[in-house]
Amino acid sequence: MNALLASSTWHEYMVEVTVEIGILIVAVGILVCLIRLFRGPHLADRAIALDTLVIQVIGLVILLTLRINSLVLFDGALVMSLVGFTGTVAVAQYIVRPHRRRRANPDVVLKQDV
Repeated sequence: MNALLASSTWHEYMVEVTVEIGILIVAVGILVCLIRLFRGPHLADRAIALDTLVIQVIGLVILLTLRINSLVLFDGALVMSLVGFTGTVAVAQYIVRPHRRRRANPDVVLKQDV
């Protein structure tokens, strides 16, 4: 560790340590989101966990971009953010769908109501 500190300036060392700590924290957050995704009691809980998981994976990709000191992975983070937003909108539409049917035809009984 002293060799690393001697070969680089103090701010480069602090950035490296901060990125490593950030990777560890994001990995723990991803694990917590995966638990919520599989054990979530409601569909809305799973949707929020999936959205949070996408955001954390994007953060992990950006941290890895800082770690390897290259912008190769940055384009992937941009694409993942667009796909994550689109997925969140699709899941929200899926969750709202039964409520729209009830408002359009209040006399129709759905399977969920029985």
